[in-house]
Amino acid sequence: MNIIKMSRILIVFNLFLCLINSLNATCGHWGDTIQIGTINPKIIRESSGIEWTKSYPNTLFHINDSGDGTNVYLSDLVGNISKKIKIKNFFSWDSEDISIGPCPQSTDECFFYGDIGDGRIFGAQIKIGYLPLKKLLANNPVFENKLKVHLPGGNNDLEGMAVHPNGDLYLTSKDPGLTKFFKIEKINLNKKSTNAKIIATLNHKILGDNLEKSLTTGLDISDNGKSILLLTYENIIQIDYDLSKINTGEVIDLTPYTQIINAPILPQQEAITYIGNYALLYTTEADRALNPILRIDCKE
Repeated sequence: MNIIKMSRILIVFNLFLCLINSLNATCGHWGDTIQIGTINPKIIRESSGIEWTKSYPNTLFHINDSGDGTNVYLSDLVGNISKKIKIKNFFSWDSEDISIGPCPQSTDECFFYGDIGDGRIFGAQIKIGYLPLKKLLANNPVFENKLKVHLPGGNNDLEGMAVHPNGDLYLTSKDPGLTKFFKIEKINLNKKSTNAKIIATLNHKILGDNLEKSLTTGLDISDNGKSILLLTYENIIQIDYDLSKINTGEVIDLTPYTQIINAPILPQQEAITYIGNYALLYTTEADRALNPILRIDCKE
């Protein structure tokens, strides 16, 4: 084999390795925050959940907290609302987060809706509904599956929910000083009722002394499953850990795997989403003249 041909093979091989590494990597350095749009508070007064999916790359999915029921709003990437969808057959007390991921019973993509807030008082009412995404976007959608969730050790106030690419669903608590991660395995999402298991924790001492302000308000998982975004009232946290790697019965301390993303604080920020693996958007629940949509891209 001549030198030129060997060089070409090596170049192709190195490009292949770079591609594999890029697919497996997490972001090591985030760029500047830019405002890309706004949400009209007359339509979405309290943005408590936002989601992006590569199936509809130019669309954002939103929910509204506090008494709006199971309404889902679609917008473009700069916040122009295009559609309001009312999902039937589901009473929501405190809507806190949404997620899009694999359906438990098929290869379709499903939309997951979390009535998961105020668990300290209404723990028995923590509910998750889901349906295929294509049916959400059709006429008169109805939740085909409704799951009641029971938590170990009593009730928790939950505000974060995300589905892993493998189909397992994760919830995060809103506790001062410590975030608990709860797992519901994909196979158990088909049930009427199930127990969630604590599989990980995050110690908020890395955020400083004001533990009340460190309360976790949003959760998302990257498309490759290798990193996690947590939103608190004063921080965005990236955790470089694949939750699917935690063995049954383990409770992992995620604190050593965290980095704090330098970003502006929005009043009562409660909604965050990855865009793929290397960009994120977040919004605020506060009622303002125009609620901003902020974006941060990975610089690597």
